[in-house]
Amino acid sequence: MEREVFIHVGMPKTGSTFLQQVVFRQFEAIDYWEVFNHPSSYYIERIANSNYLNFNPDWGNRLNELVEKSPSAKILISFEGLFGSYSNNYKSNFTNALILKKIFPQAKIIMCIRKQEEILKSNYAQLVSEGYSASFKQYINYNSRTKEFDFERIESRISINLSSLNYGAYIEHYRTLFGASSVHVVPFEQMRKDISEFTRSVTDFIGVEPLPLEAIKQPAKKKALPRSGMVIARLLNRVFVPKYGGSGIIPRSPYYNALVRRGNTSILFSALAKLSKLMSPQSLALWTHLLDKRSAVKPNAALAKAIHSRYKNDNKRTDELLTNLDLKGLGYY
Repeated sequence: MEREVFIHVGMPKTGSTFLQQVVFRQFEAIDYWEVFNHPSSYYIERIANSNYLNFNPDWGNRLNELVEKSPSAKILISFEGLFGSYSNNYKSNFTNALILKKIFPQAKIIMCIRKQEEILKSNYAQLVSEGYSASFKQYINYNSRTKEFDFERIESRISINLSSLNYGAYIEHYRTLFGASSVHVVPFEQMRKDISEFTRSVTDFIGVEPLPLEAIKQPAKKKALPRSGMVIARLLNRVFVPKYGGSGIIPRSPYYNALVRRGNTSILFSALAKLSKLMSPQSLALWTHLLDKRSAVKPNAALAKAIHSRYKNDNKRTDELLTNLDLKGLGYY
């Protein structure tokens, strides 16, 4: 039996959880290799974290064996880690795509995108929950004095090169490897605008029956940190976590787990371990929502405009590349 392989590569923060937990699970005629819940997960993770030059070919052989054993004509793999890490400028995307091409030469790629200003805010909030302590402006390398974005790599602090969010480069690379008709791009904003159309776009590409509207419900959102929670988290990160540029006493991240592990080493750590339950992102979000409900990351109007303007031309070129979409109508430029 000839099989088709579809690979949803992400990118992260673009509706992957919704697709994985709601949409893909309902495809009865497809063999869905659910991330972390399928024998393929071990090898898929290694693709995402390997260098093309030292990738173990045996991992690819194991994946192809699983393809051959599949009872379905269509196989769907979904792991946003294949796109690359948001904390490392997605720099493994290029070689991950080469590995995927080597293992699944006829694969079809599903890539989701999101307005860059929203991706930046979401990535930053995630990093703070992991121990990051620098400001949003430092993360995006924005110089308030010169009003410019000037990327600088600093060993002790993660920051993002804004050029790593130029979507056209990724799309063109996937198209070069797999063919233009084998690469399907879906904007996250389409899900917010019309969830049925967003889902149908994916089902049409895969070639399965569209899901009824009543079957499409977004999973409950975790309560995010409000503005006050972000301030408190950044302060705690600076005091406790040296991993992302802090100067603290806990050499691991997140600090609330490290404190629990070290709770029996001294009276100080024992006391801090008891308090650490209030420091976890979930707990911090709950009780800081009593203080305020403002957005966790909200750049001032001038900075928001500068970020949007930074990507205007890039997004226009991407829109011209994707003739089936209307990125302008979705606010990309």
